Amino acid sequence: MLYLDTEFNGFHGELISIALISSVTGKEFYEVLPLPETIHSWVKKNVIPVLNQQPEPFQTIRHRLYHFLKYHDGEPIVADWPEDLSHLLNLLCEPDGVSFRLELDLRLIQSGELHSEIHHNALSDARALMHWHLNKK
Repeated sequence: MLYLDTEFNGFHGELISIALISSVTGKEFYEVLPLPETIHSWVKKNVIPVLNQQPEPFQTIRHRLYHFLKYHDGEPIVADWPEDLSHLLNLLCEPDGVSFRLELDLRLIQSGELHSEIHHNALSDARALMHWHLNKK
């Protein structure tokens, strides 16, 4: 399974970072997108300081994501927040209508309490979601 987490600029805001972790291969995908001009005050205080990576261009991230998902073909994608799945799908779409075509199995679960090492860091939160989900069985 691939475990997904994202950070975004307030409720329904622009995507800031995205992480996917495979429980099968152990490979991790983590990217930070170009930051919005105006950043929500809560995000500025809680998310930006823990990004731990420089932003990359949208197109670069989009292609890296596509190749990561192709490599993990067939692994279901698990998230615990609907907006995470929405941001993932939006990242695969190009504003001019060109999009990558992949067969995806998306699963939205209700998680318990997650123990993330770095709160509000998408990579750390995705790891916490994976550990919680694998240990609840």
